[in-house]
Amino acid sequence: NPDAVAIYGAGRKIDAAGATLKSVRARPFDASLLRTALTMLQPATFFRRDAYLAVGGVRHDLHYAMDWELLLRLARHGKIVAIEDELACLRCYPGTKTEIGGWQRLAEIAEIGRQYHGSFDPNFLSYRLRRMARRSTFARRVVDGVLGRLYPRRRLVVVGWPEGPP
Repeated sequence: NPDAVAIYGAGRKIDAAGATLKSVRARPFDASLLRTALTMLQPATFFRRDAYLAVGGVRHDLHYAMDWELLLRLARHGKIVAIEDELACLRCYPGTKTEIGGWQRLAEIAEIGRQYHGSFDPNFLSYRLRRMARRSTFARRVVDGVLGRLYPRRRLVVVGWPEGPP
């Protein structure tokens, strides 16, 4: 597709031994879903070199969500297209950046959300509320309930309660 700046396909999430944990379909691209989460399987995503260069490439100041941030810029630059073919597997196991990133990972995602969508970005709000409520079991339940009501169908990346200081 010569009009596409990026394509992505289907794939699988696999464990450390290579066993399939989950099949991931390549749903048609929806910019509103990309707004709050990387909804495609990252290793099954490919982009054109000229588009990559045109948007400035990957941001080296990011550690956890540079792929999502790059796709946000690519989506503003041109068309992103899903294809049905299985293109990659994503290995999931304890010790990955996603698993051990904790509050630093959530802070980076929240800041990207704020930069692109303002202070009312759902991931930014989720992060701020979670930081305020992190020390109280009751407050954590309240925050989870409020966010569940505010965003019942919205997939957020800033979820959960990491261990350790924010």
